[in-house]
Amino acid sequence: MAEIDRVAASEAVADPRPVGFAGEALARRIAVLLVIACAMSYIGLRAARLSEAYYGNVVDDSLISMQYAKNLVEGHGLVFNVGERVEGYTNFLWVVFLSGLYLLSKALGIGLVPLAVWASVGVSMGVAGLVFFLGRRLWGGDPIPTAVALGLCALDSCYVPWAIQALEGHFLLLWILLTLAIQVARPRYWPVWVGLCMAFVVMTRPDGAIFVFAAFASQAIEVLRRARESRGYEGIRGVIIPWMAAAGVFVLVYGSYFLWRYQYFGYLLPNTFYLKVGGSGFDGWSRGFAYLAGFLGERAYVPLLAAFAIARIGHPLVRTLLVYLLTHCVYVAYVGGDFYPGHRFLLVVVPVIALLVGVVVRDLLSMALSKAGSNHRAAMASRIAVGAASLLALAIVWQTGSVSGPATTEVVRWGDRVEATRKFMLWLKERSGPDDVIALGDIGSAGFYAGLRVVDVYGVVDPVVAHSQVPSLGKGKAGHEKRATDGYVLGKRPRFIKLGYLRGDLHRQGYYLNGEMPPETGAEGIWELDGLADAERFEELASLDLRGSDWQVEGEAFSRRSPGTARPGQQPLVGATPGVVNSFHTSIGDHAIGRMTSPAFPIDGDLLVLRVGGGRDPERLRVSLLVDGVRVLSSTGRNSEVLARTTWDVEPYRGRMAVLEIVDEAVGPWGHILVDEVVQYRRKETAEAGLGSPGAP
Repeated sequence: MAEIDRVAASEAVADPRPVGFAGEALARRIAVLLVIACAMSYIGLRAARLSEAYYGNVVDDSLISMQYAKNLVEGHGLVFNVGERVEGYTNFLWVVFLSGLYLLSKALGIGLVPLAVWASVGVSMGVAGLVFFLGRRLWGGDPIPTAVALGLCALDSCYVPWAIQALEGHFLLLWILLTLAIQVARPRYWPVWVGLCMAFVVMTRPDGAIFVFAAFASQAIEVLRRARESRGYEGIRGVIIPWMAAAGVFVLVYGSYFLWRYQYFGYLLPNTFYLKVGGSGFDGWSRGFAYLAGFLGERAYVPLLAAFAIARIGHPLVRTLLVYLLTHCVYVAYVGGDFYPGHRFLLVVVPVIALLVGVVVRDLLSMALSKAGSNHRAAMASRIAVGAASLLALAIVWQTGSVSGPATTEVVRWGDRVEATRKFMLWLKERSGPDDVIALGDIGSAGFYAGLRVVDVYGVVDPVVAHSQVPSLGKGKAGHEKRATDGYVLGKRPRFIKLGYLRGDLHRQGYYLNGEMPPETGAEGIWELDGLADAERFEELASLDLRGSDWQVEGEAFSRRSPGTARPGQQPLVGATPGVVNSFHTSIGDHAIGRMTSPAFPIDGDLLVLRVGGGRDPERLRVSLLVDGVRVLSSTGRNSEVLARTTWDVEPYRGRMAVLEIVDEAVGPWGHILVDEVVQYRRKETAEAGLGSPGAP
């Protein structure tokens, strides 16, 4: 890019009006400053609003990176599970950056998550600043293409929503655009800085190698162009020598990192590569093309305007941007896109498209001004027309993205669920130990918030799963096609298994459904290793026959015994046996009411254990223990068809007679109760770990 300043100057927008119109020049400078101020303000305010709507949380992928950063700072190395060297991230330099933020967060006494979020937003503002800098080299200080470029960045449906997720996308963009800015500005020793930035690009994310390829390919084209013009060696040495120096720095820095990485993890590529595309039959093209089409449709196809910048392919910067845009889109199509809404895999081309569209707008404006000639009114009318069309395009892009972009499909739709998951993991942390293990798919929250080791069902940090072979890889949900088998997970005997990740009833596998978590966690239950199954600690005594003919039954709710499965109009039951009591009526559903009372039975044990599901109403939907006619213990459901364990401490009532009462006096949504397996246990020792908490009196 030895001649970039000359080329940029030669291609600047021609203004046919007399030079020296100071008032208009000042107005343009003020307009540009206003555009910058508006773009930065919008990014900051939009980020604050979206982060608040997302409860200050981040997606699980971001928490995976934070877990690596936390373990690195705490001396465990670059690992997710302590002692297991698996490269479950693809953003090394971002993890290192997060490690610094983690140290800062500990020093300041604030959480890493909010610090990382606002650091990411700050990086996104820096990227916008680099877009402005590069734009000035492409079209000077004209406010119209400047507004278009910055507007297409700031208003893009994925730009700010993904900035608040503290992922590496904007950090990668920062190094990419900084590389281009150094090429343009050409400071002292610029080839060294370019090579170093390129190494940082690929160290931030491996697909950054596509940008490095595009940059070198652009320079190779420049060399061929000059050679064709018969300039000889002197004509091309100005390109070859500095770029050879840049390549040498890149190879030295990135090569050293790569050798260390290979020695540390033992694989040429990150574990996620083998997980997502590693397979002899991988074919993600159809999914990838649909992903690209969705990206264009979500932006009203305005990005297609960037293709017209090919008219300026002789400009080195424009050529690099075009080659990078094309090659990165091909790569995204090949891998089949991403499963998250908002097209985060294409975030890195948003500023590229913005700059190229800015070039196109600049050319349109140049043609309009040329036709206007010295007619000041015609020139002003041309500016107004191009500016108005540009504003309309920006408004359409913003409106389309607001409806279908990640601000709606991720932040609004999933914000409550993500916050509930965070609370669930914090609750889990309180009842677990440092060596406990959980099997699940959203491993980031489990590691970072709960401090648990994980068995990763989807294989992000499990090389066995990642290297497995699956048929039709590339046709299913991106990143979720390979999955650990139930036998593989159960073979590791995790203490916890998050509900929904393994199929079937796990009671026979030595687990029980714990449903004692607070309502704000949003969890229906969690499978937990059953301490009652330990014969050395507990003795199983008598169980209560819920299908016995000696129960007193009142009302319609319990007039027909359940077959152990859901009734018509009812959601599937989880954790139910053929003997389950189900007050959801076959004909009238939740509108049936009734009561069941057991015959009197002696309390011989220390614990009375039962499964409870259905609606939540402690008074009208309950199962209660009555001693001498007084209700002493009671439990209700959780607005869920999951029958979770309830454990009552009945030691104070041992030796006395009791009855069990099941009541359904509720009508309307969730107006039913489920009760199953009522069993007494006697302790053989005093330890009560893993039994759940007593029911509320």
